[in-house]
Amino acid sequence: MTDELALRYVTKVILLPWLQLRTSQVKTIGMVGFDPEVKKKLSGTEHGVAGAISGAITRFLCQPLDVIKIRFQLQVEPLRRTSKDSKYWSVTQATRRIIEEEGVSALWKGHVPAQVLSVLYGVVQFVSFEMLTKQSWLLFPHLREDSYRPMVHFVCGGVAGSFATLFSFPPDVVRTRLIAQGEPKVYKNIFQAVNLIYTKEGPRAFFKGLSPTLLQIAPHSGAQFAFYNIFISTWKNLVQVKDEHADNVHISGTGSLICGSLAGICAKTFIYPLDVAKKRIQIQGFQYARKGFGKDFTCHGLLHCLWLTVKYENISGLFKGLWPSMLKAGITTSLHFGIYEQSCQAIAALHR
Repeated sequence: MTDELALRYVTKVILLPWLQLRTSQVKTIGMVGFDPEVKKKLSGTEHGVAGAISGAITRFLCQPLDVIKIRFQLQVEPLRRTSKDSKYWSVTQATRRIIEEEGVSALWKGHVPAQVLSVLYGVVQFVSFEMLTKQSWLLFPHLREDSYRPMVHFVCGGVAGSFATLFSFPPDVVRTRLIAQGEPKVYKNIFQAVNLIYTKEGPRAFFKGLSPTLLQIAPHSGAQFAFYNIFISTWKNLVQVKDEHADNVHISGTGSLICGSLAGICAKTFIYPLDVAKKRIQIQGFQYARKGFGKDFTCHGLLHCLWLTVKYENISGLFKGLWPSMLKAGITTSLHFGIYEQSCQAIAALHR
């Protein structure tokens, strides 16, 4: 009985206070967003390298889903098997048909401009996001509290996403044209595509669909960073990897992937109709290359595009391709944040 009382005394009076003290001294952190309490600071160039690595790997792995999503978005006919005029109606069916008609390489159509897009976007987005969050913490110290971080990340993420979009939009237009064309191809390669678009449609054609993109990218990018911060905070009591040279606990690769996936799905759902409108506006003047894909879709601006889509395809038309898009968003955002997080940690480890 004496031993039992002694054990209880040691546990209650000594061990529990010590564990609580240790827990309070250890802060769970990620590498996404400036944190004044992180000992290993990376330079802007290092953040850019991590963003480029993240963008390139993510794009290569997720390009087939992007091709299928764009094909769905551009199809006017219903995405149903019962519709005899529909070319595509499911992810697996679309994948099989694309491979049968155009070959396996068609799943990576537009991959070169897509890689340029992803690397540019990744570099500009993450570098500007890190700079913006750093300035926010320095100018407004009270915003360093955990309760304010999702809001700060939402605002900074929205601005960073807008900057990245302006830099990377022309490759996005070229990529969409290369994916949208059927057989025989109008554009044989990226260089011919750039040349024909410029000579036949002028430089403004490289920014077709910019207005709906900017309208969607700010809340979408902001929501991604905000949701990621929220899910990372929720994850902090699960599997973690402690940095031996700092009083911080870094989020594991598994945690980054899961939190990134949830953040991507939540953010994508809210802005999806604007993404459909953007893709349809980007192919205006390019309908002649889409013979065999169904009805032509002609519109004049964002509101006209949304109105025509609802008029002829109902509200569900604004969510065409949502399933592959959500699948892509979950995987893409998961890899985007996860690879960036781990790349930053690997670069920080080199400082030792």
